[in-house]
Amino acid sequence: MKRQVIKKVLMLWILIFLTSCANALFYSNDCQRYLEAGDYERAIKMGKEAIDLYPRNIEPYICISSVYLKKGDPEKAIDILKRAEKVAPSYEDLAVIYNRLGLIYHLKGDLNTALYYHEKHLKTSHELSDAKGETVAMFNMADIYQSMGDVQKALFYYRRSLEVSTDPTYTAFAYSNIARIYIKEGKEKEALESYLASYEQAKKTQDKKLIAISLVNVGDTYRRLRDFKNASEYLIKGLELAKREGDKKLQAYAYARLGLLYKDKGDIESARIFFKRAYEIYVSLGDKDGMKQVQSEIKKLEKR
Repeated sequence: MKRQVIKKVLMLWILIFLTSCANALFYSNDCQRYLEAGDYERAIKMGKEAIDLYPRNIEPYICISSVYLKKGDPEKAIDILKRAEKVAPSYEDLAVIYNRLGLIYHLKGDLNTALYYHEKHLKTSHELSDAKGETVAMFNMADIYQSMGDVQKALFYYRRSLEVSTDPTYTAFAYSNIARIYIKEGKEKEALESYLASYEQAKKTQDKKLIAISLVNVGDTYRRLRDFKNASEYLIKGLELAKREGDKKLQAYAYARLGLLYKDKGDIESARIFFKRAYEIYVSLGDKDGMKQVQSEIKKLEKR
């Protein structure tokens, strides 16, 4: 008899717990749905109701923080995430919270606090043996150190990420970011090595756009080294792949790099044609920065 009573009580508690979780998930999903629809007030309302139902479920906190960011209120986004930090039931949840706090503080321009939270994200991910989490944290830290002008620390974390990551997509991005730093430092040969490594990693993925970007980057670096034959080969391969993928922005970028190639070769007429194609695509996309950069190159040609 006692066993039957205990069993019924236990089943009742399990039912209550599962119902509570289901309700919290329902309200969290509604919060996300209203967020995506742009109905921010209802999203916040549903998120808060989810928190009242099940305060240790971090999903509604995350959703509400996203709403506040959309509304341009990062302080409230930070406040709700810090509430989530106090009740988070697992290291996995804490890793998510630390990452988001780091990103928001970076967005605010508070780089030191952003670093603090990304370091916590890195440490937590390491304790969880989460290679992807560690990689993301190191990428974010490297990005912040670049913003601070500390190139050596940025390189340090990108290189560390290469030791940890097992995902060729992240590895391709790490090599590409390292190459961009070398380009800024005028180290074209080192940049080429990194871009070629990025291309090799990109080929291991199914991401055709990533492969196309890698091809264009390699081609443009060969241009900088005045190896025009290899530059032309890689740039054209990248352009053709961008066309097959229907990526207009990447096509414009490839055309602009081809314009620079022919300018460097002294073929001003061909350079003008490629710059014009790039400019027309940027206009169709409404990309003002792209238009401005190409216009600048066209003006340089007119002065010759």
